[in-house]
Amino acid sequence: MQIAIMSYNIRCLTSKDNSPHTWAERLPEVIKIIKEKDPDFIGIQEAVPQQMSDLEAYLPDYQWVGEGRDGGDKGEHSAIFFRKAAFKVMNTATYWLSEMPEKPGSKSWGSACPRIVTWGKFRRLDAGDEVYILNTHFDHKSVKAREKAATLLGETVGLDPELPMVLTGDFNANHESIPFQILEDHGYVNLWETAKTRKNENLGTLNNFHDPTGGGVGSRIDGILAKGTVTALFIEIVNTRNGEQFPSDHYPLFAVLEVGE
Repeated sequence: MQIAIMSYNIRCLTSKDNSPHTWAERLPEVIKIIKEKDPDFIGIQEAVPQQMSDLEAYLPDYQWVGEGRDGGDKGEHSAIFFRKAAFKVMNTATYWLSEMPEKPGSKSWGSACPRIVTWGKFRRLDAGDEVYILNTHFDHKSVKAREKAATLLGETVGLDPELPMVLTGDFNANHESIPFQILEDHGYVNLWETAKTRKNENLGTLNNFHDPTGGGVGSRIDGILAKGTVTALFIEIVNTRNGEQFPSDHYPLFAVLEVGE
């Protein structure tokens, strides 16, 4: 089956952001990008409860799974939105990137804050094909925490290894870094490297609300990876902006994938 997927750090709602980069001003642009790309799945990072409510209201064709990094609906979410007319979630869970992955709010290895992975097992309604989608956000300060997080994610247990897996995330490390190497050692393929067609190859993903280049290739810290039978037909760094307004301090990644036999 063919799916379209997006990884998007939307920048948490914070009073630190001034016009034109407040969440109220950026929200219509975020929604515009999502609707233009029309993905089947969206891995959203940094969304606090108010933003989750806003996305839910403006994206009626989607449902989502996940919980906040502080447990329940508290804190930033690494949620997975999915097209509800095309897919059904069969199972889902969130775990923490720590030495106590089942403990809400837990953190380890010098992590500045709790970090999570949300996963879902999805079945296509018209054909019955199944795929795992995983979404994460690694720590922004601790190198050790990012490396340990990659190892923990790579060793995910309880998921059917026969099914394809697609991982979206803000890894706070570039594609040449050790966390990406660790994920690749555990069988994940960086789809940016293998896609048949790439768009905006000269860009990074961390624009910081001011840099059209996204910080350049060395700041390509967001990614879409896969394990199993997954072929990337197309991948793009989406650098859409409204004049001097950037919809987020990250550019999203968008990919079209062939999943399964």
